[in-house]
Amino acid sequence: MSREPLFASGQMIVRMTSDVALVMIFSPVQMQTWKSLPDSNEVGKDLSNSIIHSVDATIEHLTASNVFFVAKRRNADKELLYLSAKIPRGIPFLIELTAVLGVPGVKCAVKTQSPEMAPLLFEALETLLK
Repeated sequence: MSREPLFASGQMIVRMTSDVALVMIFSPVQMQTWKSLPDSNEVGKDLSNSIIHSVDATIEHLTASNVFFVAKRRNADKELLYLSAKIPRGIPFLIELTAVLGVPGVKCAVKTQSPEMAPLLFEALETLLK
């Protein structure tokens, strides 16, 4: 997968080349969208090659790629980040990242109206979190 910064209307475009080519334009997702999606639309994956060293630096880095910060919390030794993104067809992704700071492996849960699109988001996040 390659990631090249292209800009259109002030938004970052991530061009992904894989088995399926997809251009992803991330934009904010409203909280109503999050609540309207059923739990059955949640997909999870362990991003074993990803690592989070700093919550604030990760939020800044993801925001620069138009993956938007919603909230964060700490549970025992784990940091949880809640994020949102949307692809061009208007498909929202509501993202939960769980990690122990400095330890390889980030658990990612995605809630979306189109769960079949989640693998593309996982691939993009793995690239962003290296």
